[in-house]
Amino acid sequence: MKKIIIIFLLVLSIAGIIFLLAKDIDFNKVIEFKDKNNEKIVGGEKIYHEEDGIKYYNIRGKYTFTNEGSEEIFKIEAVMALIPEIEGYQKILHKSIEPAEFEEIKDEQGNIFAKFVINKLLEPGESYEFKAEYKVAINSFKNYLGNCQGEEKINTYLDSEKFIESNDTSIINTAKEITSGKANNCEKAYAIFNYMGDTMQYKKVSLDKTGGALEALNNKSGDCTYYADLFTALSRASNIPARFVDGLFYTGDEEKDDIKQKETHSWSEVYLSGTGWTPVDPTGAGSNPNAYDYFSQADGKHIIMVRGRNPEMLKDSHCFYIDYWNNGFETVETSLLDDWEIELMEE
Repeated sequence: MKKIIIIFLLVLSIAGIIFLLAKDIDFNKVIEFKDKNNEKIVGGEKIYHEEDGIKYYNIRGKYTFTNEGSEEIFKIEAVMALIPEIEGYQKILHKSIEPAEFEEIKDEQGNIFAKFVINKLLEPGESYEFKAEYKVAINSFKNYLGNCQGEEKINTYLDSEKFIESNDTSIINTAKEITSGKANNCEKAYAIFNYMGDTMQYKKVSLDKTGGALEALNNKSGDCTYYADLFTALSRASNIPARFVDGLFYTGDEEKDDIKQKETHSWSEVYLSGTGWTPVDPTGAGSNPNAYDYFSQADGKHIIMVRGRNPEMLKDSHCFYIDYWNNGFETVETSLLDDWEIELMEE
């Protein structure tokens, strides 16, 4: 009986010691550390794709073109990017476009545009509206990249182009510095992503600013367009296929300090061995606690409208381009406003 009591007291003593040693341990941190090690996006043991649910949205968009001048406008031509269906990423459940008469055009990158020709007299002070309504399903997923095992399958999206000045000496040198010592394109892309967060400062710019990677590099600041331009250019300069993406970003009612956007947004995609195209939102990079979620992960909140920085149909514009005719020789002052509403649905 004495032996049993002694053993029992010994067990209690050991338990007490363990409790005292563990008092100051933050078990949430231990669990977080364990999860981070077991779920590495870059450098894990294997490459795999993990689905994480579907989000459904009602989307309403409107472009309002106004004659702000003193002369009549008698003809309008406009091109509006339509939200495309993309296998594995987003599905269109309903679509309604106004005006209803338009030519639908699909380009080489898979973008879809509505081209309108409006033969209507627009008096000074009058406006004309172009509307789009959708119900869409957006997938959430994570692409675990491993060590970029596998062969490269494409050699496109590597060239310099307008706003993506990947052949500029300063961009090439910066890319080399960022990716020095990195073993593969997955590590290089992640290093570029982190560089964006460490060096860039988010700054709203006026609507007449067009962006550009070189300007972003020199100023170390800009909005989401500048972030996407620079990330894409640095990736291409590192021989990583990358492309610019324009679209919508759902923020709901919460304040998103890491994205600092309402509905319209720009980000990037990179092509990595073993995985293929995977999303990267460089505006979300940095020291904020959500930065991890913006590399090689789709959160179901990014809705793609256009892939590519310079679609011919849009003539340097984002998602919408408009031209007009008037009787005079001078340019008529006009304005164009866009307004988007995104509503999260149960299903």
